[in-house]
Amino acid sequence: MTNTAPTSDAIAWQRLGRVTGVAGLAAVVLILVPIVVGTRPESTFDATAIEFLTYYQSPHTPATQFRFVLTIGLITFVGFVGALTTAADQPALAAQAARLGAGIHLHEESATATAIASAIRTVLDDSTYPANARALSNRIRSYRNQPRAVVERILGHASSGQLTATGDGSSSHSTDHQIDWSK
Repeated sequence: MTNTAPTSDAIAWQRLGRVTGVAGLAAVVLILVPIVVGTRPESTFDATAIEFLTYYQSPHTPATQFRFVLTIGLITFVGFVGALTTAADQPALAAQAARLGAGIHLHEESATATAIASAIRTVLDDSTYPANARALSNRIRSYRNQPRAVVERILGHASSGQLTATGDGSSSHSTDHQIDWSK
């Protein structure tokens, strides 16, 4: 019996993103629950010095009963951080840079030494690539300097019916009202 399930890089990166999110949530739960549930009440402000000393010298620290769960939570957190550093969004960013004319996207199966050398030579020789990269950089910088204005603009277009969100996370524009982002 053969496996006919799709195994493209995009699906693998999407799965890694989901696993990373689940690992992050699990780590938070596995770390916080033992601390919250296992924390014993502290001495009150009007306690004597002996009571304070007894509390802080006690071997029964918070989360003593939950050390195993706390350890699993910390290990899960290390896995979460490791997954974050795998550059899971790199293929999508490379494809977007290519669509915007700021780079060349080489797929893993076509990234031979010759193809990489050719792509580098093309980017270095063709002045449109650096120009498009600068334009993209300036555009991103302008959004970073005006995040509130961008959000208000999007909300304004959405409330006026010029921009409608669909259920799949994408947005669609009506044919009569294109948003002019240059203003």
